[in-house]
Amino acid sequence: RCIANIDVAVAAVEKMRRQFEHLDLDWRVMDATAMEYEDNVFDLAVDKGTADALMHGATSTGAEVAAMSADVWRTLRPGGVFLLISHNAKRQALLDVGVRDRHGAGAAWECLEVRRCRLSPQATLINVLRSKLNGRPLAEAFKDPKLLQGAAVEAKAAMRQMAFIEAFREFKARKRRAAAAAAAAAAAIGGDGSVGSGGMTLGDAGEQKPEKEEAEAEDPSAPGRDPRLQPFCWCYVLRKPRH
Repeated sequence: RCIANIDVAVAAVEKMRRQFEHLDLDWRVMDATAMEYEDNVFDLAVDKGTADALMHGATSTGAEVAAMSADVWRTLRPGGVFLLISHNAKRQALLDVGVRDRHGAGAAWECLEVRRCRLSPQATLINVLRSKLNGRPLAEAFKDPKLLQGAAVEAKAAMRQMAFIEAFREFKARKRRAAAAAAAAAAAIGGDGSVGSGGMTLGDAGEQKPEKEEAEAEDPSAPGRDPRLQPFCWCYVLRKPRH
């Protein structure tokens, strides 16, 4: 068994090696877009934020993310799983581009699941701080009380927005279930199954604004939107085909 961990930063690798020296882990300084491992050696690869870091900045073309995806594919055995955590709900297309470019037109990740997950308030606050620091070390934030206070306000607002959107989603789900039950009941007694035709139910007009906010929240790549300023992420579970 081998659990290998890599980072391009020497300081990060040394810190993790010291902190977890009691565990049976392998730590190496390595570029995730051009790893030194042999082909087909791992059963599982996990990325928590590397793809997002490579996409940061107005000049990013996505080429580094595509290269990382291709090299993860190369090092995974057939049937191996790639678990990627990102703030972007539309990351897989870019991952597939990298695989096709290097491994052939027929190569593509099998998507087993894409799940949206809520971040903790602490993680949301850290993301807001990073968006304000513009690449500076996170430790600098704790030397600036005004910056900390502003970040706390933004993090709370982001959490409130997501709580509102979650409640709205649940409201829509209840409406769909109620409509389906009413249609089934009407069909059971010989009706045509139509429910509430010819009018607008209460709340329909008021749903337009929440739906707009929901759509914006689902698209962190929208122009001018910083994907770090949201209290959730997406977990991609991808598999390298066995054939």
